[in-house]
Amino acid sequence: MRKIAEWREMWVGHGICTSVMRIDLFSLLEDSMNIMLAALVACALSGPLPLDQDSKQPPKDKPAQEHPTTNQPSKKPMPSGHPGLSNEQVDWPQARVEDVKSIDAIVSAFYKIPAGNPGEARDWGRYASLFTPDARMVPARSDDRGGAMVMYVPIGKYIEMNQKYFEKGGFLDTEVHRRVDTFGHIAQVWSTYESRHNADEKEPYIRGINSIHLLKDHDRWWIVNVFWDFETPGNTIPAQYLPEAKPEGASDAAASGAEPEAEPKKE
Repeated sequence: MRKIAEWREMWVGHGICTSVMRIDLFSLLEDSMNIMLAALVACALSGPLPLDQDSKQPPKDKPAQEHPTTNQPSKKPMPSGHPGLSNEQVDWPQARVEDVKSIDAIVSAFYKIPAGNPGEARDWGRYASLFTPDARMVPARSDDRGGAMVMYVPIGKYIEMNQKYFEKGGFLDTEVHRRVDTFGHIAQVWSTYESRHNADEKEPYIRGINSIHLLKDHDRWWIVNVFWDFETPGNTIPAQYLPEAKPEGASDAAASGAEPEAEPKKE
């Protein structure tokens, strides 16, 4: 800017510029210098420019298989000591081997442990041991607009909310049909149930289907989530998820599909 002032004095002193020309010319020079100065400052703030197209490029994203939260399998196993299910949970009940050694064992325990007549105590620590510590119980509910919604209840909260109700009023869920799909470490159990308040009730007060999500970790199974819906007049359980109906007058053996016992030969 000082250089422009010197040029102004020199040109005006030698009669090169008139007053009108002086105003337009030097205003233009000052504007140009301001623009160039602003550009230089912006470049300085943005950091050094690459010298060519082969200069350093920002690092590319890692392949998806290296990110454990994607659906791609990891090439590397979890490091020793990683906080997985195999590590002891200090504040979580330890499961009985017989409760978690197989899919049949853990599903049977899931129904058996909380069941009982009114006034009977339950072993809620044993029940909790079937689940991962962050497992959720997820009932589906109808909303007032004809749609549906879900509730996400942590297993600890579910026990806290229901233990007094189950023990005081009685609660007995009975599994009547099961379908199991497995792959690798995971399994899904499609389990149809009937609910009663006690063992003397002939008819259930409600029926539904539990979708039980399981994880196999070494020698035991864990319940990860239980997602279920209730039967209603407008939402009946399909026949394929119910035990085979016993035809009227048929024997138990015929209804179950078992071969009838052969009658002893007469001598």
